[in-house]
Amino acid sequence: ALCVLRQVAALPEVPNCPISALQTAVEVAVANPDNLTATLASGFTYQHADVNGSGNVTALDALCVLRQVAALPATDACPALPATSAPAPKAVVLAGWFIAGGVSRNSGR
Repeated sequence: ALCVLRQVAALPEVPNCPISALQTAVEVAVANPDNLTATLASGFTYQHADVNGSGNVTALDALCVLRQVAALPATDACPALPATSAPAPKAVVLAGWFIAGGVSRNSGR
């Protein structure tokens, strides 16, 4: 949750909160009917920290992470996060990332 708040506040990344864990830029490739193509490097950025799926990363996303960690029920503003098939002890799934004891790992989703 603290890393999400750091992103909202536009603070620089630190070793425990790398930007790569919260967002991923990907190339966007476009092809027209004449088979001409173009690729835009970093053309789209996935926001992994948008936990509630609102389309924006806000302090509410950090609150949703804390609600999940505290095992509070889902709400309209903080819908239930998807379950994982191999949960780690004291872990929370944050939009495809396992966060446990300061260790992050992409779940491959």
